[in-house]
Amino acid sequence: MLDVGRVRSLRRLAGPVLSAYIDTNPATRRNQGHPPGYLAWLKTSARRLRRRVASDERDTFQEAVRRLERALQTQPARARAIVAFVGPKTRQLLRLQVTVHDELQWGPPALEQLLSLLDEHGPAGVVVINRPEARFFRLWLGEMLADDRQRVAFDTAGWRRKDLVGPSHPGIGKRRGVQRDRVASRVEAQHRRFVGTVASRVQRWAERHDLRPVLLVGPSAMIAAVSAAMPELFRPRVATLPENLSRLSPATLHARVQPALAHWRRDDEAAQQLDHKAVE
Repeated sequence: MLDVGRVRSLRRLAGPVLSAYIDTNPATRRNQGHPPGYLAWLKTSARRLRRRVASDERDTFQEAVRRLERALQTQPARARAIVAFVGPKTRQLLRLQVTVHDELQWGPPALEQLLSLLDEHGPAGVVVINRPEARFFRLWLGEMLADDRQRVAFDTAGWRRKDLVGPSHPGIGKRRGVQRDRVASRVEAQHRRFVGTVASRVQRWAERHDLRPVLLVGPSAMIAAVSAAMPELFRPRVATLPENLSRLSPATLHARVQPALAHWRRDDEAAQQLDHKAVE
């Protein structure tokens, strides 16, 4: 996953550098040949751009183009897009799983399109909750990675199954009811701890990584309980998807949560615009 610090470091690159945004998506028709069409695009665009490069920088420019071309030839893209910044002392290649518009620039790092992508596909969180556990995922720029350090388990491993079994001797049937009440009470207490732990961890995790929104996915009663346990000021950053998707693979889960995340972002943007107009 693209690191925030790495994005910030691009601002400090000493120019001139070759900035390239290249559609390398294998589903794009031009990229389905061999060699892929994005290599031909790079050569054609570089020839056009070279005419506008200052004469004393053309050798440096051409070397940057050759370095980028070699990188694309020797390192298969395996991504929907490549964003590259290549200069005499740097070669930064970012592989992204989002769509970019082909662009080739020479001079200071061209960051406008990358910053726009960061704004459109900002970091978000997905927490998949069911009774046994809660799994945490971070999404950014089309990638979704599990954050296993945040995983929360509903721990019943130390419980003895015989607590749920009736007595073997007649005449002490009342003990069975008492035992069942104790187990039910223990389950309820564990449930409350689980909900409270998930709610607290979601808030800290979201604030640490600046995640917006955090999508809670799971049975409606469970995600409602977790949401209710969060501070009121934090809840506007929370979206919900009341479906049990705990058995889905990460790739399928990623596709399934996209509409809910997009819906929250549209509503949030509309709310911000209304607030801005109210201030005016």
